[in-house]
Amino acid sequence: EVWTVVDGTGQLMLDDKISDLNRGDVIRISAGQKHSLRAITNLVVIEVQIGNVLQEEDIERIPFTWPEA
Repeated sequence: EVWTVVDGTGQLMLDDKISDLNRGDVIRISAGQKHSLRAITNLVVIEVQIGNVLQEEDIERIPFTWPEA
């Protein structure tokens, strides 16, 4: 997957590392990487999936609690 932040701010959790997101950021997520996204302001993201079509049953949901900001 490739995520491009078009507008707004947020936070990204990628393999247990949290970083800030801002307009213009581009994130590449490889198959198997744990990832989550949290909007801080109104967040607009374009997501492009590359490779085989993902089905809902391909997705593994892992509980995650964001630390207090």
